[in-house]
Amino acid sequence: MTKQPAYRGEYPGTVTNPEGTKLRVPNGFSWGYEGTGPFVLARAILRDHTGDEALAARYARDFMRDVTSHLGAPYHDGKSWELPVEEIERWLADDRPPIQF
Repeated sequence: MTKQPAYRGEYPGTVTNPEGTKLRVPNGFSWGYEGTGPFVLARAILRDHTGDEALAARYARDFMRDVTSHLGAPYHDGKSWELPVEEIERWLADDRPPIQF
């Protein structure tokens, strides 16, 4: 059985894309709750996956609420997670309302 391409998170704050490249931000990533760390992770995943900074900025808050706030929850247990690319594509295919900043 072939493993499905996925983003992977390992506690504390290490995230790799399906090619195995680590995503990087100055203060690392967090997940499993709604907040700044999961928002930064949402934006980084969307930017890495689509290559589109504007799309990532526009939808990061919704992606955080729908996806990264639930990864490995509860956060304080330090659980790792996998997010299949197929699930990101399914999320992106849904109609998203514009985010007001």
